[in-house]
Amino acid sequence: MKHISIFAAFLCCAATLISCEKEPGSLPGKQRVRCYEYGAKTEGFTSCTRETYSYDNKGRVTEVACDDGKNQSVALYTYGNNSITVTIKPAKDSPLVTEVYKYTLGEIGFINKITITTEDKTTEYNVLYDADGHLKGVEEGMEMKWTDGEYTGYFLYTLKASNIPFHGFVPYNAIPGAATDAALYRQGLFGKVSAHLPGELSVTGLSQETTTFEYSLADGRVQSVKETILSKPILGEEKTEYRYSRVTWAE
Repeated sequence: MKHISIFAAFLCCAATLISCEKEPGSLPGKQRVRCYEYGAKTEGFTSCTRETYSYDNKGRVTEVACDDGKNQSVALYTYGNNSITVTIKPAKDSPLVTEVYKYTLGEIGFINKITITTEDKTTEYNVLYDADGHLKGVEEGMEMKWTDGEYTGYFLYTLKASNIPFHGFVPYNAIPGAATDAALYRQGLFGKVSAHLPGELSVTGLSQETTTFEYSLADGRVQSVKETILSKPILGEEKTEYRYSRVTWAE
């Protein structure tokens, strides 16, 4: 599921807090993505993944269909009073369920807990916010095996904003935590956001990974993004990778 793959941020454009009485994901004035394509190999997208978005009459995401040219999947969104359930299936009509994500909303309407259920286990994450209500990350305890025992560590995310105003889109890599969901982030459910798109994101764990974002805009909206990802492992050699994405906006 691409929503949760790689990919964090304290971004973009001041969002109104959602009260418990409002339906989750129903913030007004959000620009809607119709299609998001991303590829890691070539700028020409000879190998890429395509996500196609569907919405209900309240402007909430109901479905994200993913196709990487070899495999397909669909994420189906169901909205409750204080929770959102995202069901991952190979196809919309398939009886098979790959994963289920339950996002629980806190008192001010931001997601504060994520429960992931797969065939063989259930995992819970707490969503972290700073004192101002901006997304700080997802609590991701990891057990890492060392020759002298076990160590539990956490990732540290550092974001530097660009000077480009936010207009309803953010690259998934700029959202912290493997369990966050880009569609729900864009709907204002992962905290308040700042006024600008991300410029540089650093993730520190067992290695240092720094991503810089370059944007192509038209009419004030993102049309494409180039991400340059520099990895500095504790052991091994540095490497640079590139990821290209483009956005088609819904009318």
